[in-house]
Amino acid sequence: MKELVELLGYDPNATLVSLGCGAGWWEVQLMHQKPAKHLILIDSNSAVLNSMDLQETLDYFQKIHQKTLSTSAEFRLESAEKTSLQDQEADVILLFNSFHEFDNQADVAQEMYRIGKKGGQILMEEELATKENQIHQDCGKALFFERDLIDLMENAGFIFRAKTKKDEKACYLTFEK
Repeated sequence: MKELVELLGYDPNATLVSLGCGAGWWEVQLMHQKPAKHLILIDSNSAVLNSMDLQETLDYFQKIHQKTLSTSAEFRLESAEKTSLQDQEADVILLFNSFHEFDNQADVAQEMYRIGKKGGQILMEEELATKENQIHQDCGKALFFERDLIDLMENAGFIFRAKTKKDEKACYLTFEK
């Protein structure tokens, strides 16, 4: 989590949006480490993102950090391809191990461009393919080669900034609008 906090440069008044977030585990943990003004969690699956599971996540990290989350948080059950967010609403867009799971990644990239502020950041945590037709072990979806993912994001208008190794499987890729 420390290196993730160091990768993200945003001020305390920022609005962060996470796409394909599940119950917001990583996002709530991040907000305890580096608070922002507002966090919007978006996932289309109510089995993983719902008030009960989000409250459980908030309660867990409140107990661990022994303080209430200062960031306001909300969730929306909707598609990452077409959100209800306003144009240029997000200072930072997060995708924790989710981009490869979307059915139409090009549409998601275009939506991120629409909702991201000029100069805004995109942070993706992804496991990248090392061979043709490589599948993610947990979800069974195809993984991207690094170059293909960067090309997709650049075609949507983003500037690739950096790749940072997270662990033996995944890395962080950062982009800017």
